[in-house]
Amino acid sequence: MPSLLHDPHHARRGFTLVEIFLVLVVLGILASYVVIGNARTGAALVAEADILRAHLRFVQSLATSNNTGTWTVTFTATGYAVRFDGNPAPVNLPDQNAPNRSFEGGVTLSAGLGTVTFDAFGAPAATYTLVLSDGERTETITITGATGLIP
Repeated sequence: MPSLLHDPHHARRGFTLVEIFLVLVVLGILASYVVIGNARTGAALVAEADILRAHLRFVQSLATSNNTGTWTVTFTATGYAVRFDGNPAPVNLPDQNAPNRSFEGGVTLSAGLGTVTFDAFGAPAATYTLVLSDGERTETITITGATGLIP
């Protein structure tokens, strides 16, 4: 009597280990595309926060080196503008073609709308907090009153 394992008329059932492995590899590749495609890295938010910090430090340097007038930064939900004695600043922001900037990458200012005035030492009269958001994450920027520290 022949064994069932060697019976040529007995139908083979199930999957081989190689077939199961290939299916798992394909599913893993598809899952990685779905995760990568749906993940927002927050890179635009971090970049905009870094640019804003650099621009604030630039305005502070203008206020300390040219203390014959009042330097301000006016914030809206979509960007900011530098002003000198109430008029558009006579100098452009670094890497910009104007004394203003619009946020990019879906970033908006969710807190801190208004105007910050820098004194001759590059500091605002009181601590000022700005909160940037990309809809999922936030970045907080603080301009410390009396010292002007922007951590």
